[in-house]
Amino acid sequence: MSQVIVHAHPDMFMSPPLVEIGGGWLGVAEKVIQDLKSLHPGLRVGAMFKDSQGMLQVDVAFEAGDYDSDILDRVLEITSQARLYSAWACHVDGKPGWLVDAPDGRRPLCPACQRRRGLKGMRHAA
Repeated sequence: MSQVIVHAHPDMFMSPPLVEIGGGWLGVAEKVIQDLKSLHPGLRVGAMFKDSQGMLQVDVAFEAGDYDSDILDRVLEITSQARLYSAWACHVDGKPGWLVDAPDGRRPLCPACQRRRGLKGMRHAA
């Protein structure tokens, strides 16, 4: 699934990109890319992955050029919003979910995906 977003936006990723996301986060990833693309032409994504907390981590790279503080602040806002949204979007199918400690690691899962992994409707893990 990760290569779908890279192939859709080859101009937005550093080479080689580190992109390891579940299919459920394609919508979140697409929004990040579109928001960054509209913000400044020199912004690139160096990495996009599920971090140790189970949420989306987006590392943004800046090509040579001048970036005022408004752009830097907006980049932080965009990546923070994506991180927050990822905690509520199932990593597998994108349906509304919760961050849980699943047997295969911390990740947000919808109730159906939780049941498939033997979990019983857990909510956000502390």
